[in-house]
Amino acid sequence: MAEKTNLLDFTLPALTEWFAAQGEKPFRARQVYQWIHQRGIADFDAMTDLAKSLREKLKSSPRRTAARSASPRRSVAPSTANSARREGKDSTAT
Repeated sequence: MAEKTNLLDFTLPALTEWFAAQGEKPFRARQVYQWIHQRGIADFDAMTDLAKSLREKLKSSPRRTAARSASPRRSVAPSTANSARREGKDSTAT
């Protein structure tokens, strides 16, 4: 059985290249990337701004998956100062 392509593994530029190799327009990669990484949605049916034909193509192929095993990723980690403030410590103290 063919190994699935995990769309979570792609950066936006890599996903854009991958979609182009599949014969899709580059903006489709941005749409899927936003659904997965910004909205935390892995269900292709819920990606309503994608053409239905593309959603079906993504669902039916055994080589594509957007399945998540964890909650959506955060793009920015909290700063050390913010962490210290939450813990009641002065971040300027040494």
